[in-house]
Amino acid sequence: MRRGKKHKKIATTLPVLAHYAEKSSLTLIPSNMAVLTNSTTDAFQTKIWQWNCRSIRRKIANLLELTKKDQPDTIALQETYSTNIRLQNYNAFSRTERTTVRPKNTLTAQLPKIMNTNVDHTFFEILPDRKTQHSIFVLSVYSPPRDQLVKFEPF
Repeated sequence: MRRGKKHKKIATTLPVLAHYAEKSSLTLIPSNMAVLTNSTTDAFQTKIWQWNCRSIRRKIANLLELTKKDQPDTIALQETYSTNIRLQNYNAFSRTERTTVRPKNTLTAQLPKIMNTNVDHTFFEILPDRKTQHSIFVLSVYSPPRDQLVKFEPF
């Protein structure tokens, strides 16, 4: 098992995950998954899960179970080490084996054109249902500790 510095959470952990970890015999529940919820008046409400899964292969069944019970609008995964991840009711946006973003198939999403970069990432735009709402841009980035950069160049 790889050990290193703990990463700073960018949002609170979803309470339902702690519930599953306590009540379930499953050992690979992503209890450290970050959840972002946007509910501003000028944007539509969306729930985004973010998880550095450190290889999804043995954990995919648990992720599938969680998405059945509490369906996020978008799932951003880092360190998947696989491009063959199938999540029912989710579209796939992957550029590398290190990052993938999965918006629900009920959302309208597109890949904006950005300049090439050496940083593993997946970037896409969720288009709103109404013209009065703003788009939401989702960027999933993975930069291994050995590839530390002094400064990330803008996309």
